[in-house]
Amino acid sequence: MKNLMLKDIIIAKKSFWIGMIINAIFFMSWGYYGKLSIFINTICIIIFIFMYVEGSNLYDDLHKSYMIIASLPIKRSDIVKTKYIQVPIYLVIGEAEMIIIYFIMKYLEIYKYSPLCINFKIILINIIGILIYYAVYYPIYFKVGSRYTKNITSIIFMIVVLLPTIILKILKKHPNIDIAKSLMSFTNYKGILIILLCVISAFIVSFKISQSIYIKRDLQ
Repeated sequence: MKNLMLKDIIIAKKSFWIGMIINAIFFMSWGYYGKLSIFINTICIIIFIFMYVEGSNLYDDLHKSYMIIASLPIKRSDIVKTKYIQVPIYLVIGEAEMIIIYFIMKYLEIYKYSPLCINFKIILINIIGILIYYAVYYPIYFKVGSRYTKNITSIIFMIVVLLPTIILKILKKHPNIDIAKSLMSFTNYKGILIILLCVISAFIVSFKISQSIYIKRDLQ
């Protein structure tokens, strides 16, 4: 299983610097809009994880590496487990990437970011969102492969990229709206942690479902 994870990480590492550049551009483009800064971390982490996970999955489908792996003495349940373990790993790497970019920009004094960019509450919300998405995504992926899921992912990716522009237009029409203040007052740590525990449970259930699907799947 370690070798499977290493294989995916080696494939995905090609996206690391691309992700750094794209996310740095997002920080520079939108970070100075105070009311948008709350979304920067979320948008960047989604971009980062999409690039890593989808890049690895598409590579497997393109080169049919899943058929080669299936012919090796490796349990299919371990293949599924590897994919699920990678999600929290990429989350940690992605958040670390955001913090690195934040402090590089701050050190270079390009401009000052809102502390909300790396707010712990926002990080927890990011984790919840990503876990929910992949709890739904992976059972479908293990059923039909990324050739069929990539279109859905591409649409979601485009929505995420366009989200700052959409939010900015809304704020221009309603300048008195303080999204950051509203979100921070609406959410509290206790509620977020309860939701997080529920989502983790759903993620585990999704893992079991994916294992069952992939064990029975005909890879021909």
